[in-house]
Amino acid sequence: MQPHCLTRDPASLPVKSKQTVITAVTERVYFQIGEEGVLLQQESGKRRTGLWKLPELPALPDPPAVLHRSKYTITRYKVDLWVHAPPDKAGVAPPEGLQWIPLAGLEALPMPSPYRKALNAVLAQRDFELKA
Repeated sequence: MQPHCLTRDPASLPVKSKQTVITAVTERVYFQIGEEGVLLQQESGKRRTGLWKLPELPALPDPPAVLHRSKYTITRYKVDLWVHAPPDKAGVAPPEGLQWIPLAGLEALPMPSPYRKALNAVLAQRDFELKA
């Protein structure tokens, strides 16, 4: 092969990098609506600081009914997003930072696209209208 190779320094040729390992992640959140609007949580982590999302579902042996399920990919993660009915309040401490957001204010709220799509799907199932 060397007589046909045009490079003088084969060690300087680019080497194909290893394929990134895809990590499967399951996110379980819940949808709760009341007279004040929809219960949402503002993110404070590294990835989505300041964006709003549905509250995380606490780890329960028997999770509530599933209202919506979707999948999305972000960087090296394949995420399976499950939206549940609200958990039974008995024995479950609500996460900090929850806030009721009026339905009319949801359109203007900064929210990751997968959560907005899931929220809109659940609201559509429940025949709620988003009024800006």
